[in-house]
Amino acid sequence: MSNQKLSDLEPLIREALSTWQLFRRLGFSSDDIYIALNEGSLLITVKWRGKGFSVRVGATEMTPQMLAQVWDHAAGVMATADPDELQSDWDNSAAAKEMPGIVLKLELLEIYWPNHSKFQEMN
Repeated sequence: MSNQKLSDLEPLIREALSTWQLFRRLGFSSDDIYIALNEGSLLITVKWRGKGFSVRVGATEMTPQMLAQVWDHAAGVMATADPDELQSDWDNSAAAKEMPGIVLKLELLEIYWPNHSKFQEMN
């Protein structure tokens, strides 16, 4: 894994990392963010107070076991990635472009993140 870059990962996994990063940027705990497979789709899901919201990242033929291995590897690459590469990957991701719409959907579902005013009121 040493010297491996985000650009060495397959595009679907890079987009999944960016989607995970979207929820982290909003302030959700990593414990509240999940990666999953559902009927051939790769999903990133955030759960908060019994409510969940999923973003479909794309289609895949991975098995759950394959996904677990790939995701663990990708998380290791991300943890050691150059900050400029992380920022560039984020800037060019669908997740970054779709963030305003995702934020609106979260609010409509009453799923609030730590720096949201409604979150503050509820805690």
